[in-house]
Amino acid sequence: MSRDLAIVTDNYHQYRAGRIAESLGVSHGAVNAATPWYILSACYMRELLALTKFLLLP
Repeated sequence: MSRDLAIVTDNYHQYRAGRIAESLGVSHGAVNAATPWYILSACYMRELLALTKFLLLP
């Protein structure tokens, strides 16, 4: 069975999504989706917190 995966998510979230896939032993590729400009600051702040948690509490 193949363990290849295409991750489709916002470009600010691709790094963490890729790291999660790697931790599960899945090879992956990225397909970026556009994020509306007016929510980018909130999205990046949330992603910063989520990435910090992911790195500190694997």
